[in-house]
Amino acid sequence: FNPTEADTDADADADADADADADTDSDADSDVVDCAPGAYPTPAPGTGGEVCLTADIQCGDTVYGTNEGGSTFYGTASGEQFEQCSGANFGQDFAGPERVYRLAPPPNTNSVFVTFDSCVESELMWHRSSTTCPTGHIDGCGYLTEGTALSQSDAILVGPSGVLHFVVEGKANDGGNFRFTVECYE
Repeated sequence: FNPTEADTDADADADADADADADTDSDADSDVVDCAPGAYPTPAPGTGGEVCLTADIQCGDTVYGTNEGGSTFYGTASGEQFEQCSGANFGQDFAGPERVYRLAPPPNTNSVFVTFDSCVESELMWHRSSTTCPTGHIDGCGYLTEGTALSQSDAILVGPSGVLHFVVEGKANDGGNFRFTVECYE
């Protein structure tokens, strides 16, 4: 037992993984995302009957994942879901696989703060217009606007549906490994 260590694993740092660096991913470098191929599971989309959904998440969750094996439900081409909500991206910029996570925060939640880190240029887009996977053009959507192509964050207001969908898309590629955290606020 090391009395200076705040966690219960066998190494001498304060994070919860077993390597000796100060981050929480499983590799021995100091970044927050393990960029090695196969580092994260590749669950099949379709959770709970929703064709696009990878998983439901809760306030306070940190999600580690990869676009590998994800759905190709969302798009930015004319008439597709994110046509008006993806900034300067258009056409087939997001034609590769994506991961979709649904957050249904407690009723008193007004906003969420999201941080997103990835190994390749990616975007975390979101929509709040419906409680299910939309089949056509949507409003009430956007993307994280603060940061860089590999590290982004933003505050998002919860809309009338009370549900947010987060869509992790690789930009002009098939994506890669990522991490995002969602904090909820009244």
